[in-house]
Amino acid sequence: HEAREQQRVRARLSRAWRKGQRGENPGRGVMPTAQLLQDLLRAALEADEVTVLDISGDCGSSFEVSVVSKQFQGKPVLARHRLVHGALAGEMVNIHALSIKKAQTPEQAADGAP
Repeated sequence: HEAREQQRVRARLSRAWRKGQRGENPGRGVMPTAQLLQDLLRAALEADEVTVLDISGDCGSSFEVSVVSKQFQGKPVLARHRLVHGALAGEMVNIHALSIKKAQTPEQAADGAP
């Protein structure tokens, strides 16, 4: 049931995005925004904390993300990064660079782990 709800949220966000809630770049198609990526990550990973920074000078091609989610519990770093990339799979075609600065459980974040 939760997976189905997450799919519905992603579909709604995607439709809203395509209806003009993001900028367009004719050379590469529709460019993602930090807010859209943040919304997708929060919905897909049921994240407690999500930070997305556009480090490309607002052209929407390079982002830094930090995510705190219970879904990372018991998973190694590579599996956590795969979850982040999976949540953004539909947008990765328009993203040149994605830097995952933090992918932590709530406990790790509370302990101040790097």
